[in-house]
Amino acid sequence: VHRSVVFREALLNGRFSDTITTGHPGVITTWLGALGISLQLLFDAAARANYVWISHVAWMTPDNMIAFQKMATLLTAARLAVIVANSVGLVAIFYLARRLWGTAVSLLLTLLLALDPFVAGLSGLLHVDALMTTLSTLALLTLALSFAAHTPHPAPHTPRTHLLTSAILSALAVLAKSPAILLPPLVALLLGVRLLGEGWGRGLATGLATRLATAVRDGFLWLATYLVTLLLFLPALWADPARVWGEISGTASRHVETALRPTYFMGNVAFDHGWTFYPIALAYRLGPVVLVGLLLFVGLWLWRRRWDWTNAILVLWTLLYWVGISLTSKKFDRYALPLVFPLTLLAALGWWWLGERFTRRSWLFTLLIVAQLAYLLPALPFPLSAYNPLLGGGAVAERVLTVGWGEAISVAGSWLAAQPGVMEQTAVSGFPTNLASFFPGQTLLPGRDGEEQADYIIRTVNSVQLAGGVPWQPPGPVELIHTIRFGGREQGWIYRQLDPVRRETAVSHFPSPFSFNNQVQLLGARGRATRQDLLLDVVWQLAAGGENGRYTVKLVVRDENNFVWRQQEDELVNAAYFYPEHWPPNEPTQATYRLDLPGGMPPGNYRVEMTLFDAFSGARLPLLAADGAFQGVFYTLSDVAVSDSQVSSYSALSIVDDKPIGTLPLRLAGQEPLPTSLLSGQTLPLDLLWQADGTLPADLQVQFRLGEETAVSLPISRFASQQWAAGMRLHEKYGLPLPPDVASGVYPVWVQVQTAVNAPIGDPISLGELEVIATDRLFTLPGNIATPLALDFGGVLALRGVTVGETAVLPGGLLDVVLYWQVAQRETAVYTAFVHLVDGNDTIVAQVDQWLGGLPSDIRAENEVIIDRYTLSLPPSLPPGSYRLAVGLYTASDGVRLPISDAAGAEFADNRALLPVVIERK
Repeated sequence: VHRSVVFREALLNGRFSDTITTGHPGVITTWLGALGISLQLLFDAAARANYVWISHVAWMTPDNMIAFQKMATLLTAARLAVIVANSVGLVAIFYLARRLWGTAVSLLLTLLLALDPFVAGLSGLLHVDALMTTLSTLALLTLALSFAAHTPHPAPHTPRTHLLTSAILSALAVLAKSPAILLPPLVALLLGVRLLGEGWGRGLATGLATRLATAVRDGFLWLATYLVTLLLFLPALWADPARVWGEISGTASRHVETALRPTYFMGNVAFDHGWTFYPIALAYRLGPVVLVGLLLFVGLWLWRRRWDWTNAILVLWTLLYWVGISLTSKKFDRYALPLVFPLTLLAALGWWWLGERFTRRSWLFTLLIVAQLAYLLPALPFPLSAYNPLLGGGAVAERVLTVGWGEAISVAGSWLAAQPGVMEQTAVSGFPTNLASFFPGQTLLPGRDGEEQADYIIRTVNSVQLAGGVPWQPPGPVELIHTIRFGGREQGWIYRQLDPVRRETAVSHFPSPFSFNNQVQLLGARGRATRQDLLLDVVWQLAAGGENGRYTVKLVVRDENNFVWRQQEDELVNAAYFYPEHWPPNEPTQATYRLDLPGGMPPGNYRVEMTLFDAFSGARLPLLAADGAFQGVFYTLSDVAVSDSQVSSYSALSIVDDKPIGTLPLRLAGQEPLPTSLLSGQTLPLDLLWQADGTLPADLQVQFRLGEETAVSLPISRFASQQWAAGMRLHEKYGLPLPPDVASGVYPVWVQVQTAVNAPIGDPISLGELEVIATDRLFTLPGNIATPLALDFGGVLALRGVTVGETAVLPGGLLDVVLYWQVAQRETAVYTAFVHLVDGNDTIVAQVDQWLGGLPSDIRAENEVIIDRYTLSLPPSLPPGSYRLAVGLYTASDGVRLPISDAAGAEFADNRALLPVVIERK
């Protein structure tokens, strides 16, 4: 529904590039959804209000439960448009099939399809599979008609008209869903086969030029028609074809390479189930009439040995499409729906051939339709719950395939809605979107944290399957209050939790609010860790004028050693996922940011840094206190605790051959690859994955060595080794400082596990090699400094002098400035220097910000001299007068300036030093 609304809004407002709403691309679905919604808006005022609300939603997420409740009011109209389209398509299938196989076969085919639970169930959804099936089926039929003239029994039609019609339908099919891209290769293959086949009896060379010209012409016309249709029905191609290609190819690549979530098949829960998945899934989905008909077709064809173009097209498409979808990792039974048409047609032919042996063939066909109806009716009103009874039906299918489209959850939501007092209660299920549309209370996100808080827990056959045989452990005492049954068997269970955990949902406001650049106010923040995520709850409110901007929130999770464990960026939206221009004025909104906990993250306290960027310029917005005082460029939320029970055994680090550590029950199980090279003075980052197989000695250490140059000993983890549980995998980050004076070369990097008193355990382990590039360093101040200085910057750096190229300048010219710094002590922080040219009113007229000498300050050696050159571009409108240079240093990460004092200890205001140099405009 949301995609249809986005598509409609983009179309009406001329934002054609936004009409590509997903990489499927699902355009035909959004066309029809937009049409159905448009008709509803003409007559339903309540729907118009919900439509406007939904149009403000920036994007859909599973936790936007209010949106799903509002979208439910538009769903029926959008689905009706799809149902009508598929129904009209079924009539067209009958009409075209009759031209090829006659009335009896086409009528049997159409009725079998109309009464097929798999087809009927998917045809009623606002989704892509049924529409692609309908359109690809029509494309196959018109393609078959275009080739029928080349059989011994031509039909009265225009072959080229059908060929071009198949091109239009093929384009519409691929706009419905990208796997229909397999239709063009099928057409090319058939044109090539026809080119060779027509000359087979007369000799391949006879009339080759004419046949080749015809094939090329037909192929060109087909392709041109196909491309024009794509252009007409996908408006995004008019505005941004590169984006369209990126969306579609990116989605296709992801589906080929990996599935987003595991599925159940033949007792296994996995991401990819191989080549046997679709044949077995189809056997359960086709139904007894079609399955037996297929067996008849194969047997009778082998006996009759009849073959023609139409049969060839059907079989070729079946094989091509099966191979195509089997190559992808992501597999669901609904992806095989386009194969149901050719297989059902072949089954209808099998029954037709069998019927040739009977004088009362109509009785046989009537019996087949009754049997198909008997297969469908028990599954209503949820036809997708039907499975082939010849293979054991749903009871056996539960042990073979992933079952359920969330129907049981929807039924559970409706049942709960009829119970008293549920408006103030909570519920959780495996598919929260299905539940939110029917349950009037609060729907929680799935997972252990959601289950602990829920008043009601909904379990389904699907959730049992995905547990992989592991029995469900309720978070607390529960009672079964309702069993959901349809399709002849139990489909789900509703449990009431007797003692749910009550967590504080509202975030306390700060005594004094902060603001980012007086545009967005930060009223409160709270961090908490669940078993899977680190959650940051933030209360925002727009300041005056803040609604005119778009913003990006950057979140960085750091440990006590300043290592980054997770970072992500999100667009700033409110709880309803509205952009700021749609926020209610003067109303706080609470947003929750969810960061996945990295696998093996050590227990301990972490801090979260929150930065706000202007989404258009990319500039970081300064954090201001209530009185306007500058607080840096990010807000820090400290002491977010991750407990050992929340540590995951999974880690994204590269797994290495396990390296045992002496006789300890400890192994090095993985590491992040070393960087190729570093500068001398930099810190080598090291990420290691350890696995404990038993109880470890207390306070284990690790020593890192760079060749024979340097060694540093550190605790093996911030989580003391004696607290590690057997089987625990722990990912830890370390830093090995490279000496500033180390020579250039390639060095081996070693790690050695040690006892608490630094006694080695086992042999050193090689982590790889690192190239170190030594930098030239200066430790003596030059003698030609024009203006010597003695300014101290926080005890870290000293400014020893300044030289200005020309003190008389012209508007629009350049001003060259050289600063002479000396390192007082080595620091791990990286500092940025600024040089401002200010007028008599202290207004900045030109400025430059850069690293000292163009390199990060943390690689500098103690007492090192840095010659720092700046070029300021002067404005063309620079007025006459005298100007001064102002200099300062700030931490690159947070924008906080270092304090500055002169030789007498006097401090400079605003941590900015005015240098004793006067610049005059000529």
